[in-house]
Amino acid sequence: MPCGKTGLGQSLLLRLASESASAAMPTISTRLPFSVFRLRTDGTLHFVEEAKSLDDARARVQELAELWPGEYIISNRATGERVTITTGRNRTN
Repeated sequence: MPCGKTGLGQSLLLRLASESASAAMPTISTRLPFSVFRLRTDGTLHFVEEAKSLDDARARVQELAELWPGEYIISNRATGERVTITTGRNRTN
């Protein structure tokens, strides 16, 4: 009987090659320090995106509010501090 690759052998080789490749590649965290959430009507938070700075996050909330007015929360991942911004028709200023 010839010595060839079987389905099982090929599967094992592919898995080992995949594990070896992922072990060689370092994982880089690209999480930004500020997270923007929109408060849903049921009280839950909907993740929108991340931002480099509080100013960037505030500017993005203003852009989003043009289409989706409501309450937004900006969270600082490092300190846990939160800023709430209410926009549009839900504004109570």
